[in-house]
Amino acid sequence: MCSCATGESNRERLGHMDNIVQDPSGLQFAEEDHYCLHSKVAKQLNLQPFEDDEDTDCVQQISTVPFLAAVHDGDRYGLLKRVGRMGKLTCQQCPYQRHSCGHIQSYNDWCRERDIEPEVALHLASESVEEFTSISYSPIPYPWPAEMKEKFERLSEPGLQQFPKHLLPDCPEGPCPHGNSWDKRDPIKQGWVSHDGVLIHLEELTISTYKDADGSEVNRVAYYRPTIGGCTCRRQYDGLDDLLHNLDNKNMYYFGFLLKYMNDMIYSRKPLKAAERSANKTRQTATTHPPLSYRLLRKAWNSWARRLAIPWNEVFRCPVCGEEPTCVVCDGTCIGFRKDFLPPATEETKDTGPRVAGSRHADRVFVKTKQARDLLLRYSGEKRGQKAGCKNGLSGGEFANLISLLDNEGHQELVEILQRLRSEGGGRIAPTSYRKLLSELAKNSPVCGIVQVGEDAEAIQLVGKLAKGAIGLVTSADSAIRLQKSAPVIFGSLRDITKGGGEIPGDVKELLLRIHSILDKMFNDVPVPPESAYPPPAAPSGLAFFPGLDQHIGLPRYEADAKSSGNPGSCRKESYGHPSLTPGIFTLFCRHGICYGFDCMTSCESPRHPYQIFRTRFRKAPNVIVYDNACKLHQYALNREPHFFRNTQFLVDRFHFRGHIGCSLGYCMDEYKQSIDITTINSQVNEQANAGLIRIQPQLSYMSPSNFVFHASLFLAIRNFDAISKLDMTS
Repeated sequence: MCSCATGESNRERLGHMDNIVQDPSGLQFAEEDHYCLHSKVAKQLNLQPFEDDEDTDCVQQISTVPFLAAVHDGDRYGLLKRVGRMGKLTCQQCPYQRHSCGHIQSYNDWCRERDIEPEVALHLASESVEEFTSISYSPIPYPWPAEMKEKFERLSEPGLQQFPKHLLPDCPEGPCPHGNSWDKRDPIKQGWVSHDGVLIHLEELTISTYKDADGSEVNRVAYYRPTIGGCTCRRQYDGLDDLLHNLDNKNMYYFGFLLKYMNDMIYSRKPLKAAERSANKTRQTATTHPPLSYRLLRKAWNSWARRLAIPWNEVFRCPVCGEEPTCVVCDGTCIGFRKDFLPPATEETKDTGPRVAGSRHADRVFVKTKQARDLLLRYSGEKRGQKAGCKNGLSGGEFANLISLLDNEGHQELVEILQRLRSEGGGRIAPTSYRKLLSELAKNSPVCGIVQVGEDAEAIQLVGKLAKGAIGLVTSADSAIRLQKSAPVIFGSLRDITKGGGEIPGDVKELLLRIHSILDKMFNDVPVPPESAYPPPAAPSGLAFFPGLDQHIGLPRYEADAKSSGNPGSCRKESYGHPSLTPGIFTLFCRHGICYGFDCMTSCESPRHPYQIFRTRFRKAPNVIVYDNACKLHQYALNREPHFFRNTQFLVDRFHFRGHIGCSLGYCMDEYKQSIDITTINSQVNEQANAGLIRIQPQLSYMSPSNFVFHASLFLAIRNFDAISKLDMTS
């Protein structure tokens, strides 16, 4: 029960009423569910006991608008909210020191550990451009060249006299931005001092002086170089040659310290606050050096990391797959940033271009009516939505109803097969040899999902030749192998029916001809959209990072978008989302594990995310798309632009397909065991990379959008370097 004034008042009022009852355990319940705001929030909390040896999260953010957060100070929970125009943090639990109580302090510490400013109130004033600037200006080559590695090895030797005594700027050959020449005189003799008493920060110590010839301690001095002219330009000490990052002329950070943190962040899930605590604990225990300032360290890291001259276009491109990979493994991962940090949504311009029509679902599936599909599925020994299947099959009346429904749809060839099977003893349930074929035809999946051959003329002709009896599964071994690679579901079904390669029954041949005609008709009856239907690409939002895959067109208006969306019979990705964080990012990888970029999702993951990436950034659709919701993505694409994705195979990775009970086996990667191009795909490459991203989630989740995108891209770039180096070693 809440002890606030409102809660006490309501509890006292309810205590005088007769609507309180006793449950068998002796607990009291009132008909009013909650006494106050705190009780409502408490219902949303996932309270777990705190243990000293656990790294518990003391903050649970309930909502962003209005801002509400439950904070545990080690003793009890408090509810924080923002009040006033400036969004001042206020504790609703503590009667005294409401702006500086233990809950406020715990929240401030929690925010700093995640690189966010506690006083941010629905805007990003704290993460201004100045936060990520430094005196040092030159780009840092990455990976480090040989000369930088030699300097690093030299500076890593024991001793404190490795850094220069005088920190002097270079003298560029060219003029300053105002056209004046740089003064070439000696800064030391001229007394051009930027700062006397420079601090060089290493992880375990801070170097503030050096020993002079007489043994006395002398301050290090940073100098500048002016111009010859009327401007005020000054050339400051850069530090690249000495592996020093000049933050503000007073504080300089050793590259080795910052590089170590970068690797700890990427490979050891170590946030910056933890690195600062570890370094200061070592200093406190083993040295007399002063502690590091977290504020300055944060500035140093962010400004240094942005100096890294990473060849983004090169590192986000597979040297084997090229600019546009023909095989893509994609997925979303739940690593987002605060929703209240999202930029304001811009009003979409109303496009008046023509609407683009895709194919119709009724034209894609073999059996059009749901009732007929359900009955046929049960006859095949399965039941929609159940892994256990349907062993009882159909009753006599249900079988007659199925025949009637199929006859009304014009499926005379299928009716003949079913009647023949019944006469052969399969009245209630189909023979085992026919169950796979009938089950596939009863699925809600399109025929082009069962037989994913696209415009493969040879594979299409093979289906036609089999239907006409021109070739057989045994007599034409090469053709059989070709069909097994391209259309394994059809091949496996025919192999079961013919007992390994006998004569294909005549009614089954007629069925193959019908499948062949649906494949051909589905694409030929859909017009190709005119170029005028496509608007120019939208302006970059800053929430997507695809260095080598720029948007070349925008999405047109689709008729499918104007209709009511949602199909209760289709599989979909369930996403419950975080109450205060964006849903995550959607990443694209090639078959070799190289990431091509990512998009920050502002809504729950759906087929629209990958579709938009492929249609606006790829000039030619990939040959293979591996995605744990590929079946739904295929349907989404067919509803809009089937021609663009006609030659694309949509596959569900091996791990996730077990949950696709109602989908065609044509989407399952394991069916394509004879295709070396598919069996060699690491379908888990995306999951493996996302597992790495999850490790740095604590320091990413509460950054600004731009900082979030930078750190995520940095992580993926370093991972790509590793993947490319392994690829070079194996090639």
